[in-house]
Amino acid sequence: MLTLKSKRILLVDDNEAFLNALKSALEQTGATIKTANGGRIAQQIIGLEDFDAIVSDINMPEVNGIELTHYVKRTKPTPVILTTGFAELKETEEAHEVGADAFLAKPFTKEDLLDILRKYLKLEDIQSESSEDTASKDLEFCPISIDDFVSGRQIRYNIFIRLSQGNFVKVAHQGEDLSTDRIRAYKNKNIHFLYLQKDDFRKYVGFNLSLVPLVQSSGAIEKRRKLEFLKHTNEIILTQMMADGVDKDTFEAASVSVNGMITLISDHKDLIQMLSSVQAERGYLYSHCVAVSLYGVMIARQIGWTSPMTLFKVAMGGLLHDIGMREIDPSIVDKPRNELTVDQIHALETHPVRGMDILSRVPSIPDDVIQITYQHHEDCLGLGFPLGLNRSRIHPMAKLIAVAETFCTIWGRSPSEKIPALDAVKRTVSLYGDRLDLAFQGGLMRLFGLDPQAPPRSSF
Repeated sequence: MLTLKSKRILLVDDNEAFLNALKSALEQTGATIKTANGGRIAQQIIGLEDFDAIVSDINMPEVNGIELTHYVKRTKPTPVILTTGFAELKETEEAHEVGADAFLAKPFTKEDLLDILRKYLKLEDIQSESSEDTASKDLEFCPISIDDFVSGRQIRYNIFIRLSQGNFVKVAHQGEDLSTDRIRAYKNKNIHFLYLQKDDFRKYVGFNLSLVPLVQSSGAIEKRRKLEFLKHTNEIILTQMMADGVDKDTFEAASVSVNGMITLISDHKDLIQMLSSVQAERGYLYSHCVAVSLYGVMIARQIGWTSPMTLFKVAMGGLLHDIGMREIDPSIVDKPRNELTVDQIHALETHPVRGMDILSRVPSIPDDVIQITYQHHEDCLGLGFPLGLNRSRIHPMAKLIAVAETFCTIWGRSPSEKIPALDAVKRTVSLYGDRLDLAFQGGLMRLFGLDPQAPPRSSF
């Protein structure tokens, strides 16, 4: 048991029964414990006595935990540990900003509290971290949209919020009830994204990596390389991908889905190697694939596909749909199609088969994602490749990605090539309307505020 014999700790909570139980538990460690039944009384005590640590609830009448923290940090350099919960998401962020040192999600155990006290009362246990170590902690969490909680009232996994780089705080435990009203209250406070630990996120989206060699810090893929890959991907999303006319919240929700997917598959040695090589050697192609992933997710949400597992597969299929291009001569890929010879066109049109073959050899890739890669150039008239499938035989996700891919190709693969996005939507519908699935075309049009029932008018 941790000995706190020489330490003085102030406990603050307006729940007297909880306060007394916590006092009794900590006194067993040998610490001197004082209690305050509220923030106002705590301020008075702090003005008269010194403490080694203060443990306080956030949600209290008169003077709450945030105000108490602010008071402490103005007057005495004392560590403040705040107890919080899912009801205080925004308050936890505010408390971090005013200087709270640590947080405990209710309900917590005596051992949870002792672990934090060990860190802040035994200075030799606090080790400085490099910026790289701090950034790498972000890889252990995956973001999710708070909207994804609306369909269920019970939390299936521990929930965290991100206070700063590498700094995540648990705010809810598995099994807690979560009402639609509470979700609405969080959104009114501009809280739109929460976090799951990576293993829980893997279960959440149904992506099983149990048979795949994971990337460890001592593995073949260096941590720094992985961080650089993810950083570059996020920069692409933030600086190049949002089109005029797309709602910002819609774009951010899709970005969260894509970033979560990429963070998860970055644990996969084969995939990270393939994607890193595409990113390094054919940056324009990688940017195009990220864009297809993003707009694929946005179109999916527009037509009512909201299952996290479905959105994960759409995002993954969009990112990997052109993976077969890595085996095609860049001089062919870079040329306009009307400048290619018949043999070069034939070579280019082998990339769906090559992509299917590549992904089929990678353990744990969902079959839906392989079918997206294989069928994204099929069309509803049966004039596509490689199989010439008709509308009814094409995988629905492949038909969706075909719309996203066509739009992104017309829109432009690089910032210098981009035309206005609305023009790209209209050209997509005008030029390929009979060949692309109408439902997914409608999703693309609604994404940009167009009426799918009205004939598009292109400006070209």
